Amino acid sequence: MAKRKTKKTTSSTNSNNMKKIIAILCGITLIVFCISLVLSMIGYTPTDESFNVSNSDKINNFMGRFGSYSSDFIVNSYGFAIFVFLIPLLVWGGLLIKNQKILEFKIRLFAVVLGIVSLSGVFYQTMPNLLEKINLLGKFSHMLPTYLAKTFKNWGIEKYENNFSLAVLATIAIMSFNLATGITFKHWCKCIKNISKFIYSMFKVGYTFAKNLIHPKSIFEKENKEQISQKRSEPSFNVEKTEAKKTPEKQVSTKKSAEVVSISKT
Repeated sequence: MAKRKTKKTTSSTNSNNMKKIIAILCGITLIVFCISLVLSMIGYTPTDESFNVSNSDKINNFMGRFGSYSSDFIVNSYGFAIFVFLIPLLVWGGLLIKNQKILEFKIRLFAVVLGIVSLSGVFYQTMPNLLEKINLLGKFSHMLPTYLAKTFKNWGIEKYENNFSLAVLATIAIMSFNLATGITFKHWCKCIKNISKFIYSMFKVGYTFAKNLIHPKSIFEKENKEQISQKRSEPSFNVEKTEAKKTPEKQVSTKKSAEVVSISKT
């Protein structure tokens, strides 16, 4: 019986170790995948061989064939929104490396996809010209906001249909990002508090620096005040020394007076 128990414990420990190793490898691959996507977009060239371009020339992307195909997919799908939702994948990779489970993985994966689609619509309505210049607007980003605008127009909201669609897409994007990364309302409050404290401290430092630049005498006044306070503290130390020196003289004088009294008595 004891041998069977030892065999079971050893087999369970070996299986746990294998699961930990697999989880660490999966986390590392997720992080490497996210970094390689960013690098492939940096080396993007429109003439490289990809899904939409058939070219037998040498691929200029320094990430090779993977870089040319992945960057073409990003450009022709949802653009910059994909890079924003790489953050949840990085969080998942860190959790797997720490041997922590990703709870409700399927729901979180669906939140990533929904967040990419909705956030691309937000970018299409807010900054289309800027993202189009850097090839990160995405060719599918206009589909969801135009559909929502048409539905709101059919409901009788004719003047503000774009504003309503932007509000809906922004809320969906934020909620899906929170769900994918596991960020709660308390985390957002702490983050906003820390950011506000940092901004306040930087403003305080800048204000004091500007004040000292405008009134440079205040610096020297502070130095003079410090020197005066040091000088005031020095005499007290000297007085203590003089009092210490005077004490033996007083003792000698008392001794002499006592001798005189004794002589007079005799």
